[in-house]
Amino acid sequence: MRIAVLAFSTVLLSGCSWLGIGSNSADSWAQYNKGAQQSSGRYHAGAGQHQQRMAQNPYGQQARGAIRQQRGGPCEIRSVAQPAPQGCSPEQVTIALPGGGSNNMGYGGGYNTAPTQTTGQYGTHTQNTQNALRAAQLAGHQNWTRPRFRVNGSFGMEHSINGEAFQPEDLTALYNPLTHINGSTQGTPAAGQTTTHAFTPFDINYPGGVATPDLSGITASMPGVSNSDIHPIPMTLSVGAEYAVADNVSIFTNASHTASQGGGAGGVTYSGRVYDHVSVQDYDAAGVAVGGPTRNSTYIPDVIFARTAMQANDMKRSGLELGGRYYFKDAFQQYFERPVTPYISAAAGGAHYNALEVSQTSEKLLLSSFFAGNQANPTYESNGTLTAVEVLEKGWVPTGAVTVGAEWQVTPKAALAFETGLRYEGGRKVTTGGETDGNLAIPLTLRGSIGF
Repeated sequence: MRIAVLAFSTVLLSGCSWLGIGSNSADSWAQYNKGAQQSSGRYHAGAGQHQQRMAQNPYGQQARGAIRQQRGGPCEIRSVAQPAPQGCSPEQVTIALPGGGSNNMGYGGGYNTAPTQTTGQYGTHTQNTQNALRAAQLAGHQNWTRPRFRVNGSFGMEHSINGEAFQPEDLTALYNPLTHINGSTQGTPAAGQTTTHAFTPFDINYPGGVATPDLSGITASMPGVSNSDIHPIPMTLSVGAEYAVADNVSIFTNASHTASQGGGAGGVTYSGRVYDHVSVQDYDAAGVAVGGPTRNSTYIPDVIFARTAMQANDMKRSGLELGGRYYFKDAFQQYFERPVTPYISAAAGGAHYNALEVSQTSEKLLLSSFFAGNQANPTYESNGTLTAVEVLEKGWVPTGAVTVGAEWQVTPKAALAFETGLRYEGGRKVTTGGETDGNLAIPLTLRGSIGF
């Protein structure tokens, strides 16, 4: 019974206290009203304590950080193409790049790491990001490698810059100045006098009354005939194979055929003085010569009075060569989707030529017409033609080449390359004896490759 009474008393006292009835109820209400009227009272103190407790709570701090990251700062952008927010200078702009995490709450109840932010100058990081994206796009193509074994085909041309094919004196002389004489005679013995004109490209001396030709005044211009004269632009087709022995080194072999139409091979020009030798003879009534003739000579200087021309036959050349290439690092990787690789190569081998045959034609000045007043438009007449004669023998010559070029990878197995450099050939045998000079040429070649 005593226990029941005590329990009831305890409940009663608690209820009165909860209702504010008791000795301390007035003080409690007074303190409450005082706190409500004062803006800096215990209410604010309680808020500060609440914030302090929230700061000490790790789960609350993570939640607030995630919310701020999800919302972003006032100067944060989500794309490099997005303009800077109004009121933000470039230095204040931050860029949220993808791939740094997620703003969503994980299944564990906490927040994952927010997206990575890049701070600094807005324009600089925009450009860096674009370059990174471009590099990512090109990465797949830059990893292309040349197949270990490839078949090559090429087309090219070359131009000789040094070396003579032959000398004009290697040919039979087609022009003989001693046979180049035009003449005319006016008058008759019955008329009492004759005047004879002898037109020649040489002087005539009359020691003892005998005509002696003097050829010392004749100049023969005989420049050597170069390979570029007889075969201006040889065209070459070749096929071959290439095998990579290392990442940057390969060996190759080629078989080629070269052809060129024969061109004009130059010629010889003869120049000097042309003479008019005049001889006057008197006759008596019976037509008998009276005394000796009176002679006189006049001349015109610096006249081209004869010239020859040469024509070469077509050239055919077959060649074999073995060489190697060294490929440098790909160039312009940040600009081209397909690699462009510079390289240098060297090769040696041999080439077989057909025989060189040369024909000649000659023409000479019509001297009588020239002295008659046609000096402004001189007339030349044919002096004969010589059929083709063999000048250079057929046979093999050693060859070598050093070239530089660039190769463009069109597909993982196909490539195109352009190259140029220097090509050397040894001298050829001359039919009259000796050898020609070596031939130095500049080749221009377009090469295609297919890998297996």
